[in-house]
Parts: sequence; C-alpha cells; structure tokens
Amino acid sequence: HIRKLASEIPGPKAYPLIGNILNFLAWTQEESFKKYVSLARKYFPTVRFWAGPYLIISVSDPCDLEILMNSEKCLGRERCKNVLNKYPLGDGLIFNWRGAMEDSQEVYSLFFSLPICETVVGIEMKGQEKASEKYINSTDTFNGILTEMFLKPWLLNPIVIRLTSYHKKMTDNEHFIKKTKEYREKINQQVSTRVNLGNSPNKDRPSLIDSMIHMIEHNECVLTKKEIIGEINSTIMGGMETTASSLSFTMMLLGFHQDVQRKVQEELDADVQRKVQEELDAVFGDDVERSVSMEDLNNLKYTEQVIKESLRLYPVAPFVPRNTTEDIKVTNYTFPKDCEVIFNIYSLHHEFDPENFSPERSKGRHPYSFLPFSGGFRKCVGYKYAMLQMKIVLATVLRHFTVHPACDRKEIDRWAFSVILKLVNGYKIRLVPRG
Repeated sequence: HIRKLASEIPGPKAYPLIGNILNFLAWTQEESFKKYVSLARKYFPTVRFWAGPYLIISVSDPCDLEILMNSEKCLGRERCKNVLNKYPLGDGLIFNWRGAMEDSQEVYSLFFSLPICETVVGIEMKGQEKASEKYINSTDTFNGILTEMFLKPWLLNPIVIRLTSYHKKMTDNEHFIKKTKEYREKINQQVSTRVNLGNSPNKDRPSLIDSMIHMIEHNECVLTKKEIIGEINSTIMGGMETTASSLSFTMMLLGFHQDVQRKVQEELDADVQRKVQEELDAVFGDDVERSVSMEDLNNLKYTEQVIKESLRLYPVAPFVPRNTTEDIKVTNYTFPKDCEVIFNIYSLHHEFDPENFSPERSKGRHPYSFLPFSGGFRKCVGYKYAMLQMKIVLATVLRHFTVHPACDRKEIDRWAFSVILKLVNGYKIRLVPRG
C-alpha cells in the first residue's frame, strides 16, 4: 500500500535496501543541505524519496501545507520522540502531541501574549549561572545528533545506533546528560514546591509554570509534573537559539544591503538600513537612551517588514518533520500512513526586499505561503513574543550603531544542514557607532 501510493509521487530512482541515501551522502553538512535543496527544487513542490525502508515526502506547496498542518493525522513526531527518549527532556509540545498537550498550547498562547516575560519559569536562578550555561551548551550536542539522524536515517534503528558513537553521546556524555539532569532537577524541585504548596511568587504576572499549576488546581487541564517539566525544557530549548539565529541573519542582511552590494529585487531603490534608521529616528527622536515602549514597537512597521523578509529568506527551522497516522489526501496525491512528511519551509519561501511584506503586496497571498513559525495546530506558540523581542533588539542596536559586513557576501549563503538554520562560518558583522 505504501509503495503503491509512493510510486505516484515524483522523486529520484530508489535502490533496494538503501533507497535514496546516496543522493544525500556528503562529507559536510553544507554539502548535504545543497543536495537536499537541489532535489526539492528539481521536483518542486512535492518530492518523494526513500531513506532505507522509510518513506519521506518533502512538501512545499502552500495548499498542501495548509491541509497537512491542520490535520490530526499529521501531528506527531514519533521517530524523533523515540530517539529523544534517551535525552531527559520530559514530554513537551516540541516532540509530543496528544489531548493534554492541546491544553498546554492554550497556556502557552496566554503566556506569550503577556506584555512582560521575566523568565520562562519564574524561578530565581541566582548562583546557578554555570549550570544554566552548561545546559545551553548541551543543546549543540543535541541538535548535532538530531541532524545526523535526519541525514543518516539508519540511525533511527535502535539496534544500529547502539553500535555507533552517537549512543555513547546520548547516554554518557557529561554535558549532554549529566549537566542537563542537574539543571532539570533544579526545575523539578521548583515545580514540586509550587505544586505541593500552591506557592506562586507573582499572582498578577504569572510565569509559565504558575499558569500551568493554576490550571491543574482548577481542573482546567490534566498535566502531570513530568509534563510540566517537559514543557519548560522544551520552551528553553525551542526559544534559545531560534531568535538569536533570526536576528543574526537580519543583521548580516542589513550590513550587506546598505549600498550597491545588495542583491535585492529591482523594486528596492533605497537603502534598507537607512530606511529602518530613518523610521527609528522618527519614532524615538534624539533620545537614543529611551527605553522601547509597546507603542514604539507598534509604530515600527518598516522594521517589521525587514524582519519578515529576513525570516522568509532564512527561516530558522527550514525543515519541519511530521509523521502520518493515517492516509492523508492532499491536492494531487495521497500520503500513506506511517510515512515521514517534511514541511520544506525553505523551498516554500524563496532577494532581500522588505517591500514584500507591505500591506499592498500582502493582499491576496496564500496564508500558508509564509511560515517562519510553522502553522496550523502546531504553530509556534511564542511567535508574537519572538517578533517583539527581535524588534526591540533591532531598535536598540540600530539607534546606536550602523551595521557593516565583516565577511564576503557569499558567506551568508553557506548553510549547514541542521535542525536550526546556521551559517557554516558564523555570523560576522561590524558595528560602527552612529555619528
């Protein structure tokens, strides 16, 4: 049944046992990224390939993405979750989805719409900076292993992975496991105290944990302590690198596109960074030290267009995996049960033109043609908070500095195949104080 439906979807020739693995093998993650994007472009918007015995379908059509992202048959990430059982995260929205998790998303949506977010957990972490730093560093190991599993699907087999060095990294690596457990235990202790004593330090502006515990106390949702811990860990991991990566790409683009070096559509006849700074000057005047208010952020319309265009060109999560639990009919094909579906956000999006997001051009655009924060049931619950955060950082930096590139233009197009879109050689810019 699977092979019959798969045969109707275009894709490269697959070979017995190995499928299309040879199409993706490369010495570096940069080469792997190029191969995957090239394959997706050749068969755009939908391509089928086999990773050994696993059927994988890459989707870039906005109509199909709307169907899939809003289907209860395509919510899970079971293969990722099975692998991540070795990683002490608990059960969170990033890797899990079931009835109780729907309640979690409601809590998240409320939490991230609040005007202030002191911390994710509302926990005093003074004196624990080293533990926090080690926890953050461990995510690099985590993301690296996830990427390798995407490129080498045979690692999804528990027997095979036990024979590799990745098994040791997931079970014995000090920073990947031990230090993460230490940090998790600190959260665990705080959650236990809150649950047992009903203790919340700030009833007027509750943290995420406070909101979850409140819902438990009032029987508004069924979340276990393990699930609460999972949500906190997922939030920390999900929001740690994503916003920083998006801001870094935006800064580099602003640096490259302040003069004739820019590679933008012909409609752009003015300097992007200059227009942003003119807008900032109009809003803030000569007071560069004044704190950014919510009213200021609402007035930064062009700055928001710049951020969105950067997110279009460089979506922080370029490939989003899901699993099908039943057959799903899309526009031209039927995706079989138990296949892996990749939402190819990178191919969906694709020269730096903030005017793409002006009100005039936005009219009539398919709502699923721009998905920097995914969409449907599992849309990023913190997307509003992320946009506010990026606008605040840009407003603060560009009021004081002019951004200049510190590398060749080609460097911004050298990406490593990773869970989060990254540059091979990092983000290199120069900040020059404004006169």
